[in-house]
Parts: sequence; structure tokens; C-alpha cells
Amino acid sequence: MIAENVRAILAELPPGVELVAAAKTRTAAEILEAVGAGVRIIGENYVQEAADVFPAVGRAARWHFIGHLQKNKAGKAVEIFDMIETVDSAALAREIDKRSAAAGKTMLRSCRASISSKRQSRSPGAALATRPAEDLLPHKRPANLRIPENKPTANLLVPV
Repeated sequence: MIAENVRAILAELPPGVELVAAAKTRTAAEILEAVGAGVRIIGENYVQEAADVFPAVGRAARWHFIGHLQKNKAGKAVEIFDMIETVDSAALAREIDKRSAAAGKTMLRSCRASISSKRQSRSPGAALATRPAEDLLPHKRPANLRIPENKPTANLLVPV
């Protein structure tokens, strides 16, 4: 059933679009079935769940972390994952950058910052926007990070 569903979904995707298959609570056997059917990126919400199945699945596909990452799990996340898709604080971004540099990896490939003129903003990325990009990610810096001057609120996605 998993293989059939994967093949049907992949057949509907337009060229250039990649599927990130969320593996939430799935067994290693189920993940491997999806990979065998064509999944190339496994998305996982929890570091521990990925750590439980990673020994059996290994590098049969790329691993993306798609949940909320706690700073104390950054080291394990860098070991397992090929990309971390969500970062909600400058401190976490620096920790990931430090650990990925030590491992010779680039974990943060894009930087999305929610920028607001309101000081009390608590939106994800607001803390990231209060400092220059090069202060956040000394290992791999965003190129051409520009904040539109005429827009007090902007949403940016920048390759790093």
C-alpha cells in the first residue's frame, strides 16, 4: 500500500518538484518500502524517531528535519540529517552552524526570516532578523540578504 501511494503521488508531481515524505511514527521497514518506490527525501519531526530508524535505513535517501529542533538536540540532528528546514532562534542557528562546520556539512541551505517593525513580534524568525546574517551563520553566510527599506514587514527566503 505504501509503495502504491508513493508511486501515485510521484506521478502527479510536476518536473523539478521533490517530495519530502514525512516518516512520522513509521517503522524502518515502512520507510524502506517508500524509498524503494521512489522517495528520495525522508522528513522527520523528531530527532529521536529518526535516530531509532536511521541504523536500518541509513543513507538510502536524504534526511530532512522538519520539526521544531531543541538546541540540546542539534548535535544529533547534524549527525543524522542532511538538512534542517526549521530554525526559530539565532542561538539555535549558531549551534547548528558550529556543529555542522565541525562535521564538514552545510545544514542550513536557506534562511527565511520574518521581519517586522513591531518590537514585540514573536513570529518564527523574528529573532533571526535582529542581527546581520553573517553574525548568525559564520560557517555559511547568506548571499545577498537584503531587507526592503519601504516595507516594514517582509518575508525573505535566501539561499545560503
